[in-house]
Amino acid sequence: MPLLDLRTATMAYDRSSGTRIAFEHIRSVLRHMTPKRALNLIKSERERILGRPVLSSMPFFLKVESTGLCNLDCRWCTGSLRKRLEGQRTIGSMTPEQFRSILDQAGEYLFRINLYGFGEPLLFPETLEMIRDAADRNIGVTVSSNMNTTNATLASDILDSGLELLILSCHGTARETVQRFMGEAADIRLALENVERLVRLRDGRGSRYPRIQWQFCMTGFNEHQMIEAETTARRIGMDSIRFIRPLFPTEAGDEWYSSLFPRRSVERSDFRDRSCSWPYRGAYINWDGGLLPCCKGELDPENDYGNVFSEGLSAIWNGLRYRESRKLIKSPDTFIPSCRTLCSACPVLGLAPHDLRTV
Repeated sequence: MPLLDLRTATMAYDRSSGTRIAFEHIRSVLRHMTPKRALNLIKSERERILGRPVLSSMPFFLKVESTGLCNLDCRWCTGSLRKRLEGQRTIGSMTPEQFRSILDQAGEYLFRINLYGFGEPLLFPETLEMIRDAADRNIGVTVSSNMNTTNATLASDILDSGLELLILSCHGTARETVQRFMGEAADIRLALENVERLVRLRDGRGSRYPRIQWQFCMTGFNEHQMIEAETTARRIGMDSIRFIRPLFPTEAGDEWYSSLFPRRSVERSDFRDRSCSWPYRGAYINWDGGLLPCCKGELDPENDYGNVFSEGLSAIWNGLRYRESRKLIKSPDTFIPSCRTLCSACPVLGLAPHDLRTV
């Protein structure tokens, strides 16, 4: 295991974008540090480096899907309006009471919660209540949103919630490119107007939060708009913009691949080493409580390591599937034949078919 591992699940286009992503995590750690969280962080990193299968630490960040509902239809998103197939996870929303049960189980260890999954969190009014519940416990909350809402009080509601970071998810600067990626209902003008209103209100209150970051997934048909996106972000007053390398399934046409990273299969050489920090640091919780080691494989409930609402996070955290995954990460070649968890189909470890979109 590397002594220092600052990699994130999001694959940045360049070093500066990657640094911005990592820095936001570090900012949350420093801003929300307590003695108990510090001790848990130290134990977690020590156990990660040693490759322990059973941990005395708890996760210090979570990604939680407040809702699977979305108002747009991004072309390759599993959480879009397209109908789920039989046997796949249904689409629904978490209740505030269920979210508070997660905070009760792990809140004292958490620096940050990414309160979004494959739906649009700001479509769901209870998301703002959840943000406030977490902020009141000194936990930083991040939300990724397409900002395609006509809610007149959205800006003030976001400010009042205590949100720490808002990620604008919008992939282009013109109507044609945005709709090509995000569906015909996507409205770039509405999204930017909502963000600009939020910036004005935030600055008018003399607040530093939420920080606002534009996430721009690059393709062959929008890469020419990078400079315009940077200019627009500065004009509006966003704090930063990050350009992301998306991962598309094999059936995606060539136009979806930017010239900066053309189509190719996932190879083991894409990764600096065959390690992963997720099973030591954090987890992904679906709206129905199904827990995964990361934000991949969410469509199939059979991938779940357990359910936090019925089993409890601490019991799942050191359950059989987590122990098998951590053994696999420590010694991939030794445990390939015996591990049957989601991690055993991950190309980071060099185990998955090269066209499997699980990174």
